[in-house]
Amino acid sequence: MKEEEKDVQIQNLLASADQSEGQEAGMTRKDLLKMLGVGGLGMAAMLGGVSSPAIAQGGKRQKFFIVITGGSNDPNRAMLALLLADVIQKQDFGDVHLYLVLEGAELCKVGRPEKIFSSNFHRLGNAFGVLERLVKNGARIGVCPPCADWIGAVDKDKYDWATREDGIVMLRAIMESITLWL
Repeated sequence: MKEEEKDVQIQNLLASADQSEGQEAGMTRKDLLKMLGVGGLGMAAMLGGVSSPAIAQGGKRQKFFIVITGGSNDPNRAMLALLLADVIQKQDFGDVHLYLVLEGAELCKVGRPEKIFSSNFHRLGNAFGVLERLVKNGARIGVCPPCADWIGAVDKDKYDWATREDGIVMLRAIMESITLWL
């Protein structure tokens, strides 16, 4: 798809979100869940308009870098990020690399993700169950070292599946991947 066609597609989506008589503008929670879809088709459509070096490499497996900034302070944001990673894996869209930063570092502290639930995404269970599944299915999980120290996710208080990764790793992943910042 040409860049001009993508621009028109985005403009059409924005125009369809304009306020119509008797209806509020914007996306509801129900609309978001429909878009994500059980089969992930909504996610595929959403990613279809993304321009990234990962797509331009043609033939190579895409990489998705998801920066998670929320923990128990914003469980809906944390669980949305994990849901998107789960959909990417289930639909075999590409490889998943999660990066836990700020309060998101809480997701790798022993005992914490088990207590993080979302009222919006309650069917997912707790964050720990989703993280275990993501790791089992090949996701890479990195954590910002100062953030891990701040949250207390160090040594025996950090899950082994989380690797301390510095800012260079994060910047390189941003340059090479489709990046979602939640």
